Amino acid sequence: SLDGTEQQGVSSGLSRAWDRIEALPTWVFVTWITVLLVLRSGVSWGGTVTDELEHFAQTFPHPGTTFRSNAVLGPALAWVTGMNSHTKWLVLQGGLTAGWFALAAALLRRRVGCGRAWRVAMVWLTFLAVPASLLHHLGGYDIFTAIGVTLVALGGTPALLLLGGVILGATNVEQGVAAVVCGALVHWAIPPTSGARISLRDVVSRFGVALIGLALARIAVLIWF
Repeated sequence: SLDGTEQQGVSSGLSRAWDRIEALPTWVFVTWITVLLVLRSGVSWGGTVTDELEHFAQTFPHPGTTFRSNAVLGPALAWVTGMNSHTKWLVLQGGLTAGWFALAAALLRRRVGCGRAWRVAMVWLTFLAVPASLLHHLGGYDIFTAIGVTLVALGGTPALLLLGGVILGATNVEQGVAAVVCGALVHWAIPPTSGARISLRDVVSRFGVALIGLALARIAVLIWF
């Protein structure tokens, strides 16, 4: 065990290290934690799920024979952009994952401010299982679940909440319902920059708007499918 002097030295060292992190320009900070995340988690292809969705992207708009054809956003985006070959599909999915991380960073910064709280939140985000899971299953539909729940939790306008619900409903509706609930609770748990309390009414209305978007998207997918 450490004695008092050693503990003080460790604490002082950590404080100096964090002061240097806080002094980094925003783009350097985001790049740094992104590189650390990739080095910590690694990157791998998604396996059977990815293969099915990649095939769906090549045959879009004709759905496949499995339930995974309900996750239409990735294949539709690949079809629209022409990125439905194997290599281009991988590039697209990597770009979507990087885009989700940038979106989460931007919305968190807007939510908690641009000071220490934001950088602490971003560091904690890299230690969650979600980024690691996305990197280990590139090409799956979980990236859209992550984008949708981020919009529900941190979106600042009803349009963003509705969009988050639509994305969840057009990806995996069962996970989407749970994600809407979790997103609303995360919104309640993260205090805004102003420090104002989040009312139960705000949480319920956020849940309701996102749920409407989810239901509309699910109905549209069922009609098409």
